[in-house]
Amino acid sequence: MDSAVHTIDGGRFRSEAMRQGDSYSYTFNQAGTYYYMCTVHPYRVTGQVIVTG
Repeated sequence: MDSAVHTIDGGRFRSEAMRQGDSYSYTFNQAGTYYYMCTVHPYRVTGQVIVTG
């Protein structure tokens, strides 16, 4: 719910620029750890998704 524009870039999964109130979804088909960053703020906004079983 940040007022800044953000993106999600995980290589295989990528969002368009999102504004406050927007959402993005992606279905992971394999277990693993997937890292992502915001291309607008690559050094401040990063994260990971851990998919099990």
